Amino acid sequence: RRLLQDGVYRIFTLIGCKFFFFLQFGFPTTLPGWWRTAGLALYGGLFGLLSTWGIYYLIRPFPALRFLDCVAPSLALGLVLGRMGCFLAGCNGGIPTDLSWGVSFPKGSAVHRHQIAAELIPEWYRWSEAVHPTRLYESLFGLLALPLLLVLWRQRLPEGTVFFAGMLWYAVYRFATEPIRSDTGGLHPIAGLTFSQTVSVVLGLAAVLWLLASWYRERVGRLSPPVAG
Repeated sequence: RRLLQDGVYRIFTLIGCKFFFFLQFGFPTTLPGWWRTAGLALYGGLFGLLSTWGIYYLIRPFPALRFLDCVAPSLALGLVLGRMGCFLAGCNGGIPTDLSWGVSFPKGSAVHRHQIAAELIPEWYRWSEAVHPTRLYESLFGLLALPLLLVLWRQRLPEGTVFFAGMLWYAVYRFATEPIRSDTGGLHPIAGLTFSQTVSVVLGLAAVLWLLASWYRERVGRLSPPVAG
């Protein structure tokens, strides 16, 4: 049963990653393109994972907010390891930079191919221009968020606070760092904002509204007089 659940998680997460990627850059016109096209979207993976948990909740209800608080630190750790894997695989990095920690990727990597397509380098170059290591930035963000989420988890806070605080932090981070990423093309739902920035705004506002409502309910509960037995 656990293996079946793990398989469902993986399938829905992969579907979410591919769906959001195609939503941003366009859907394939042929059936083989649906699974042969490279590219995944992190926000899509989160959407697929939350959808899976939502389906399980409808089948067999469980304390969802407490569960989300428990898995929030694990999601931060997954971000650390996942983005390190992206960096080692040479996935799309950032825009070119002259900073001392800029990273060049070898021929054949996604960064190298992207710079050839953008006419930043000739095809015979063996290395790309140095770019922002945005995948390492994101791993560092997850590494910093992990202990903060663990500290929040140990506090006596309303259920759901840890998860929505983590979602808000990531939305702010992603919105702020989007200009230095190289994979910001495709669909721009709102003029001037990239696809990921638009999603970040939606998730950030949702997190803020939930946290404010939770704080208000907690405050009203403390101020309300006790009901007579």
